[in-house]
Amino acid sequence: METKPTQHSDGYLIDSDLQGLLQSYPVDTQSVFQWTPDEVVGKLNISRIFTKEDAQNIVPGLLKAAAATGRSQKDVTLVRKDGSQFKASFTLSPKLNEGKHVGYYGFTRPF
Repeated sequence: METKPTQHSDGYLIDSDLQGLLQSYPVDTQSVFQWTPDEVVGKLNISRIFTKEDAQNIVPGLLKAAAATGRSQKDVTLVRKDGSQFKASFTLSPKLNEGKHVGYYGFTRPF
């Protein structure tokens, strides 16, 4: 059975496989990131929603901490489809299926 974090009404939940390819993207997430689900599911790597600096310097640590401790959180600058940026709290949790680590859940809470 897959474990999934609780969704909240004040943020946006996405998930990716272990390589960062987005696997789910609820339609309401489009209101903050601007991509449609058809544009991202199975096509867009999660690193694309981060600035280049954060993708290189912060994301690897978030992934490592989430895998090791079950959760990691950081205030970051994220990038929309049109290139505009916004500040948000980003939380990562490992996505498990029958106890096996198969990806990550990302929860975005814009400021």
